[in-house]
Amino acid sequence: MTVRQALLEAAIKVFAETGWRGATTRRIAGEANVNEVTLFRHFKSKDDLLRTALEGFATQAIRRTLPDDPVDPRVELIAWGREHHRELYRLRTLIRRSLGEYCEHPQNCAHGMQASIRIANDLAGYLGRLKANGLASPAFDERTATNMLMGALFTDALGRDTMPERYPHAMRDAVDRYVDLLLQAIGATAAVTSPTPGTHHDATTLVSPARDRRAAARHAAAPARADAAAHAAAGARPRAVAQHGHPRGARRRAAR
Repeated sequence: MTVRQALLEAAIKVFAETGWRGATTRRIAGEANVNEVTLFRHFKSKDDLLRTALEGFATQAIRRTLPDDPVDPRVELIAWGREHHRELYRLRTLIRRSLGEYCEHPQNCAHGMQASIRIANDLAGYLGRLKANGLASPAFDERTATNMLMGALFTDALGRDTMPERYPHAMRDAVDRYVDLLLQAIGATAAVTSPTPGTHHDATTLVSPARDRRAAARHAAAPARADAAAHAAAGARPRAVAQHGHPRGARRRAAR
């Protein structure tokens, strides 16, 4: 690692811990194991160092890309959502610090906001491709759907350790739930394989998650309906006896 890179990483670490005021050049130089003279050989001032560090950090932020040709929205979005959530959680201290100092130093948030905009554009583009490929309802707005999912991931990542009561599910499970709610809201379908009768090959069909849930509910309710029908049939015979006094066969025997 070069001295310049060590200074940039030290600046990010010290800023996240102490904020703009606490991130002195002496403290940053100490964190990078160099002296202040060396720091000023690479950067004109503390402002120059911190702005460069934050800009570079936002640019290099890990970003998982979504496929150009969606196939299974749930699998693809869960993989994307887990990585995005994991990165937000890892950077939560830095994000909180930047947001907390926004009024006094708005430039500290500027680069991070641009990174978030790029990620949102990627997600909105993917959701638009779901519509274009017939894998989701044509009626939903991809920008609104993007804000729903990214907002859920952001608040979870930043609030999980400070308000654990609000987040009872494990991180991975929580991300899966957010994605499932989004897919249900946009009427998404997934390409799945099912065996074709009489062949040894698989045929790909589009299956709606909501339709699967409705079918499961009907299947679960079937035994209850059968029991109710049996009880109704059993109750019909005593009522007939009580109304006519005896079954039809008994009347015939009595007539003979």
